[in-house]
Amino acid sequence: MKQCPLCGSTKIIPDLQVEDGESYPSRFHRVHVDRKPAALWMREPVESRVLVSVCGGCGFTALFAEDPELLYMAYMQQSGEDEW
Repeated sequence: MKQCPLCGSTKIIPDLQVEDGESYPSRFHRVHVDRKPAALWMREPVESRVLVSVCGGCGFTALFAEDPELLYMAYMQQSGEDEW
């Protein structure tokens, strides 16, 4: 995010990490896609860290997957399609 979609500011703080302050040690948040979601075990999960950009003007916050292409490839493998 280079410009805030709410206020138009360019005061963007990129690539911050979302932490879970309740666990010790703190853990970074992740999203995952199972390559084989119907499997009873060995679902072959693919993970990506969640990064955050925050507007320094109004506080608008956006979440982004660090590796979206890897997640999308795993998602496409669910349906048997390997093209991406």
